[in-house]
Amino acid sequence: SSTGSIMSTGVLDVSTSPNTVEYSGSGSQTITVPLASYNILKAANSGTKTLAGDMVVDSVVIIGGSVIIDESTNVISGNGGLNMTGTSELKISRPTDAFVCPELTGAYQCSSGTVTINQTGDSCILQPAVYYNLKFTGTQGYDISALSNITNNLDVQNTSWINDNSVITIGGMLTHSTTGTTVMQDSIAVYGISLTGGTFNSNGESINVTGAGGWSKATAATFTPSTGTVYFTGTSNQTLGGTAASQTFNTLCVNKNSNTVTVGGSTTTLNLNGDMILSASTFDAGTATNIYMTAGNWNN
Repeated sequence: SSTGSIMSTGVLDVSTSPNTVEYSGSGSQTITVPLASYNILKAANSGTKTLAGDMVVDSVVIIGGSVIIDESTNVISGNGGLNMTGTSELKISRPTDAFVCPELTGAYQCSSGTVTINQTGDSCILQPAVYYNLKFTGTQGYDISALSNITNNLDVQNTSWINDNSVITIGGMLTHSTTGTTVMQDSIAVYGISLTGGTFNSNGESINVTGAGGWSKATAATFTPSTGTVYFTGTSNQTLGGTAASQTFNTLCVNKNSNTVTVGGSTTTLNLNGDMILSASTFDAGTATNIYMTAGNWNN
């Protein structure tokens, strides 16, 4: 374990099990490139740990505390897995097609922490794993079709977009603040959704809002409902609102075990191209003084 530099001169030969090399300083440290590989690479405490170059990890990368491992355009690859705890972050920048990213192919155990990927060339395919927080800060598309679950939040920022997804459950917020366009390829279930920028096209797929995060759309964002259905489910009170005065959906369905869906924020008008389905619990029009239905039925 070291709070400073490791092997500023000489050769670091640590590939044999059970070798563990820990960077445990409270400030910035540079992670040395080993002779062959790390068996276990651990970063603890706090501060940003940057890579001196590309490196291989055979067993696992462990990131804890408030540490940031910043790969930049270097690569940590190998058969190792990824364990993340605390408020730790793994930052990755890829200027060209990353194929599958992160490049570690072992088991991932991310009980917390954030994986941030800045993809600026071609597209990024996410490594199959369960991530706690995922953040996309690049200018390209991100393929999350290998993911079935994100434990907490998914943030889509800058000009990035999601270009493919399978059925996925997001345990926290889906925040779409990008200026890019996401076109859904399958259904999503999410604790809450916040559309603050860009275009989010349901492409005929369903969105199930399951938690108190509710639905929020800003004036600057565009939601294209296509022929899809937005469901409000679960046991929490939920708000359908945001800064947008008018919001358009295809079909809305309230099917909750308890509590209420309330229109709020600056939203005064709802436009429905399909049905309004009130299957269970309560819908409160709240701030919505106008509800227009161009087709479909109101079903209680």
